[in-house]
Amino acid sequence: FKPYQLDIIGFNEAPDGDWTARVGKVLGMKYSFVGKISSANHKDKYKTILSRTPLENTEEHKLTGHGWNPASVVRATTQIQGVSFAFLSLHICKSGARDGHAYSLATKVLPKETMARVIVVGDYNNKIGDAAMKTVEGAGFIRSSAPSILPFSRSRGTSSSTTGSVGNSIGSSIPPRVGVPSTSSTSPASPTSPGTS
Repeated sequence: FKPYQLDIIGFNEAPDGDWTARVGKVLGMKYSFVGKISSANHKDKYKTILSRTPLENTEEHKLTGHGWNPASVVRATTQIQGVSFAFLSLHICKSGARDGHAYSLATKVLPKETMARVIVVGDYNNKIGDAAMKTVEGAGFIRSSAPSILPFSRSRGTSSSTTGSVGNSIGSSIPPRVGVPSTSSTSPASPTSPGTS
């Protein structure tokens, strides 16, 4: 990650404890938040956030739906280059439009978001165009045209940001209101199971 000089990274399927902080020490990123809900109650399947700037208003939302449970999304707010935003990192199960974690995210978490800019990253286990992802788009998030990643941006305002996918994790060097599906920090999961390490 060092060559990319990322300001913020969202991990999923990450180990508990100080793993995220240790990665931060190597990268010069001293602020981290580790959620308490491990995907499908498996060992070390946590969602975490790592940042160069202080993280505030940290919280975790449990997501419920068809498939493995529990799922969750962690959230924090921060400010980079004078721009405040919310940053969320998730791990959810593949689902349909109204029966899964994406639906829970789109109908219970995202509508309560008050920040003008939002970045949602993680392992969606769905593809752009799937019914579940259309549900996220229905919450006001739209696909961005950034190359080699699958971001969403909320329709409030515009952004000229650069968001990048590095291996299995996501980072952003300038914060937009965007969501970025990624793969996990360990190994890809099957559509019905978060896998095992």
